[in-house]
Amino acid sequence: MVWPRPATFGDIVSVHKNHILSFIQKYNGTAAVVFDGYEESPSTKDPEHQRRTIITSSDLVFDKLTPITTSQGAFLTNSANKERLISLLSPALEAAGIAVSQSKGDADRDIVMKAVSLGEVGGRPVIVGKDTDLLVLMISLTPQNFAGSMLISSYAKGITVRNSNALQDALGPVAEHLLFFHAAYHVVTLQEIKKNNPAKT
Repeated sequence: MVWPRPATFGDIVSVHKNHILSFIQKYNGTAAVVFDGYEESPSTKDPEHQRRTIITSSDLVFDKLTPITTSQGAFLTNSANKERLISLLSPALEAAGIAVSQSKGDADRDIVMKAVSLGEVGGRPVIVGKDTDLLVLMISLTPQNFAGSMLISSYAKGITVRNSNALQDALGPVAEHLLFFHAAYHVVTLQEIKKNNPAKT
């Protein structure tokens, strides 16, 4: 999601809240938001984040009335800034009736397990995201009778819906080992990054 400019941090809170509310209205449901946490360090995703980082932001002190003076990309490279933004977002989302939780580290697994728990009590959860890790975890961790789906949003290509059970059936025996294959791919990719860009690792 691209932040509007000019804007205050209060405007950004409203943009994110309204985006979530639009999904609730469109699909006539409820929403639960699981934020990444930044207590656990180092993370398995740190090398990839470092590879992508070109411009970073210093720690900022801000509230809802503070104008945004840095780029969105630079702001989001700083974990302390993201934590402060989450502290503004969380009460606004909860006031709108949206359930909020925060993981200790990367939230991908917690997001999938939250969806599984909702499915076990009769819900039809939909995970909204475009992270490959989410898709892999959904295929690997959801039970065979899981009724949920993953809504993969892309501004360039529109929206695609993937059902976890259909993907499990399509992959066959590979689905049982998908987490291993995915982890092995990340290891190989990281080794290539280190070999080709030694100054960045």
